[in-house]
Amino acid sequence: MMKKVAVLLAAYNGEKWLEEQIASILYQADVDVTIYISLDESSDKSREVISRMSAAYRNVILLREGKFGSAGKNFYGIFRDFNIPMDFDFYCLADQDDIWLKDKLSQAIMLMAKMGSNGYSSNVTAFWPSGERRILTKSQPQRKWDYFFEAAGPGCTYVLDSGLYTELADFISESAIPVERFEAHDWLIYAFARSRGYPWTIDECSYMLYRQHASNQVGANKGMKAYLKRFRAVMSGDWFARVETLIRVLGLQTRGPAGLLLEKKPSSYLKMAFHTGEFRRKKSDQVYLSLFFLLYYLSKLFRMPSWFGFNKN
Repeated sequence: MMKKVAVLLAAYNGEKWLEEQIASILYQADVDVTIYISLDESSDKSREVISRMSAAYRNVILLREGKFGSAGKNFYGIFRDFNIPMDFDFYCLADQDDIWLKDKLSQAIMLMAKMGSNGYSSNVTAFWPSGERRILTKSQPQRKWDYFFEAAGPGCTYVLDSGLYTELADFISESAIPVERFEAHDWLIYAFARSRGYPWTIDECSYMLYRQHASNQVGANKGMKAYLKRFRAVMSGDWFARVETLIRVLGLQTRGPAGLLLEKKPSSYLKMAFHTGEFRRKKSDQVYLSLFFLLYYLSKLFRMPSWFGFNKN
């Protein structure tokens, strides 16, 4: 019997890509799929595309339209505000502009069963209008505390079993601190799963074409520009504030490096600089993070808040 899968799709100004994306989901092999769409207020013809598709396919359902402001807030709202039927075997996230290969879901479900995992993500194939394609590798071995510092890859690759989905939806609905304070929904979902003891698998295979264009909210995030952006975020303190928000929203104050992050002493950053092998999956990211911690330690030690001009104030 085919597994039932609910696909939660957050859309915004996706007129150019929605039809192709929805079609690639509908044609998934060996699964019974229903697509639930939440449309952020758009200035293009996204509404017309969705209406046409939902009229043609009974398993394409427009949940709501509204003004949400970001993909993260849109997804959080789906989890919190709508009672998606609980009789699905799996729940997954979808962006509006990617293309799913036909065995994306069946392969994910098969690997989850093999590995005994409740959560799944994978590598993706980024592609550009120029025709360039590049594999984005996220499947390096998971580290003990990596969920404090990174997501499991693009949220559009995530697949959650019904148990994890139910607990996550309940948490988002009942959280004392609004989850919207932490906008990176994919990072929060991964951190929630790992911190609650749910096994997670990151597939080394790619079953999705990850479209890159000027309107991408996050995108491939590769190269020296990406590292410079992260460096500026660290040195301004914004990145640490972001991680602190994640810690407080998920109640992780007593876990792993949380104590060091929250006490904010110069010595805390020095200590963390020598433990980045537990914080990031990719070796080069471990090196960069260690360097960032050391530089931030020096800036705090010598009381230089505007060090190199990176202080946001």
